[in-house]
Amino acid sequence: MTALGRMALLLLALTVIAGPAQANDDWGHALTGAASHLWAALPDETRVAVRPLDPDESGLPEPLLVEVERALTAALLATAPAGAAVLARRDLPALWEEAVSFTGGLPRDLLTDAAVDALVVPTVGARDGGLSVSATLIGLRDAGLGEVLATLPPTFLAADLATVDVVEARSGARRLGVGLAEGLRLAVGPGSAFAVRVERRGPRGPAADWFAAMVAEHLVQRLAAPPLYVARPLRRLGEAPAARVVVLHLELWDQGSRLDAQAKARMGSAEAHGTARIALTSIPQGFLPLTRKGGRVGEGLYRAVGHFAPAHRTDPREIRFAARVLARAALIEDGLGQGGGTRRAAGAADIATAMHSLTRAIPFEEIWQDGAEEGGAAQQLAARLARLGGGGAPRVDAAVERALYQPGDRLSARVTVRGGRAYLAAYAWQADDTVVRIAPSDRAARLLEADRRADLPGPRDAQVTAAPLPGSVETLEALLLVASAMPFDADALAPAAGATAEGSLAAAAQMSAFLDALAALDLSRVSLAVLPYRTRAAE
Repeated sequence: MTALGRMALLLLALTVIAGPAQANDDWGHALTGAASHLWAALPDETRVAVRPLDPDESGLPEPLLVEVERALTAALLATAPAGAAVLARRDLPALWEEAVSFTGGLPRDLLTDAAVDALVVPTVGARDGGLSVSATLIGLRDAGLGEVLATLPPTFLAADLATVDVVEARSGARRLGVGLAEGLRLAVGPGSAFAVRVERRGPRGPAADWFAAMVAEHLVQRLAAPPLYVARPLRRLGEAPAARVVVLHLELWDQGSRLDAQAKARMGSAEAHGTARIALTSIPQGFLPLTRKGGRVGEGLYRAVGHFAPAHRTDPREIRFAARVLARAALIEDGLGQGGGTRRAAGAADIATAMHSLTRAIPFEEIWQDGAEEGGAAQQLAARLARLGGGGAPRVDAAVERALYQPGDRLSARVTVRGGRAYLAAYAWQADDTVVRIAPSDRAARLLEADRRADLPGPRDAQVTAAPLPGSVETLEALLLVASAMPFDADALAPAAGATAEGSLAAAAQMSAFLDALAALDLSRVSLAVLPYRTRAAE
């Protein structure tokens, strides 16, 4: 199909809708703020169109993308000013034959006939626990043809992506390449085409290099083609596209029956992220087995920085601890293709949020370098990364007994294992970045049957009380619950807590050593729960 034919297809697929689309109500509500921001960039009585989402650009199944389109359309309708109109995908199969056979007219004529003033170009990607939706508003009228009128930061939509379709390797590579290209184009120049050279980064290996080469091929081809949603002036059609360099970082994760691909592409200061799930049966036999026990294919070292500047003066050990929590969170986000690199915070709530990053992956073989900044601390981290969980990992529901502990209060958590039995051990992550074991009292992890609730520490364990660091008024700490489908030596991760707060600090293992020991387990069958809590000195 010619470029003109594709433009005709796009516009004919946009049909005025008179009422709210049938969409996920929660998603529509979540996108209301974004929709209001788009309308604010436009004059009254404007007609906007929503560009249909392409499954090849996100690696997500089309039915899910249609629901996102409907939710965005519903949000636009709910916030539209008087006299405005919204156009969206409808009756596409009926228009397909007519659109393919269309051969006449210039892009500007097509836009005029459709009476569209601006085009909303949404972008959707998979994120931990849901979807990330962003959008760019493109002008389609007169002097503003192809102009970027507004851009939206990502909006999170909660979704269960466990059922996202697993595709063949070549299809997954195309989805990633196209999606990364469109993400970069929107960030750098929505109306531009680029002649790019790709530089490869990330863990190397035969399977990873083979897959990355296919992703790069589609990325290069997509960026070299003029975008469908911006009509470029005819005088520019013969111009050579701008030459740029794209840095492609790719990781593969062996999940047993499938392979998860995590990709990040960078063009200058712009970044795009993408994921794809690949059927292991579509990987050439010469590359198998990918790994002995599952996890990341290849090795790599990540780097991150955590900056913590507390609002109030506190113990230097706590400041250093908080900066390390932030650095680990930034490194994990970077390794999972979700940004990262540097993370800053000034409050305990931000530190508690950062702690939860360890439920997805853990750094190990950590190399730390201390830094200093006015009123706080900076911690620079270089480490390898291991992803937690897989099809064989237990699912654990857990909560600490209370959010705030005072001296003498017994530290405990209630735990329930879902979907199968698990071997459990509980550890206190103390505010000086050390770890002690609070359960079990003996070396072997405790077995808990499926759907049975238990308290840790249990009746046979030593009763551990919580207390802030000596000399501190209040500290933030966390309970770490390790759940494994296979037995493991709980004492190998960290020693038992002491009889007093000072004794526990003296006996504790460094968090880095705890993570190294945890990384030695079969992490495809391990899950980690992180339960932050505060300890406050007696008044």
